[in-house]
Amino acid sequence: MEITDGTSFTLTLSATDKAAINQILNKAGTTSTNGTTFNLAAAEDWNIGAASAVNIADLTDNVVTVSNVAAPTVTSATYNASTGALVVTGQNLLKRDGATNDIDASTLTLTGEGGVTYTLTDTADVEITDGTSFTLTLSATDKAAVNQLLNKDGTVSTGGTTKTARPSTLRRTTPQRKTGTSVRPAQWTSPT
Repeated sequence: MEITDGTSFTLTLSATDKAAINQILNKAGTTSTNGTTFNLAAAEDWNIGAASAVNIADLTDNVVTVSNVAAPTVTSATYNASTGALVVTGQNLLKRDGATNDIDASTLTLTGEGGVTYTLTDTADVEITDGTSFTLTLSATDKAAVNQLLNKDGTVSTGGTTKTARPSTLRRTTPQRKTGTSVRPAQWTSPT
């Protein structure tokens, strides 16, 4: 990379770095969804042309302005009725500072048998696996209700209803697409 002039340079991120950075620079502006100021820290010797004897580390007060943040979307989901694992895939999924708070499980609604919908009630919130997926292990309450709706392998219930998962939001502070996404049970055990 070359400097543009004596006061600036442009860095084009690799696909791997861009995917990682996109998850933490999660909101347009200069602060994250939890209020943390975006910062670029430049470690010692970041500017190779500077004299090596001079400490040029610049770790703070380098505010980053973020724009064009892509909204997260859900593209598909698979459900294992035996284990209660709901694996959701999507695009542009974002991290939120803290533990088990990237995905608000109580905002996910599934549609199944007879067009009946069910919004998860007490399944624990989770972290995203990466920018394209997350996995929820449904609580006993939610699993019992979902197993009644998603009652057959494939994307259509025994009554002919297309099964869908619809997030009202992936995180209350992150807007995203609200259309239904087909849910395909990965493993179904017939009710006895």
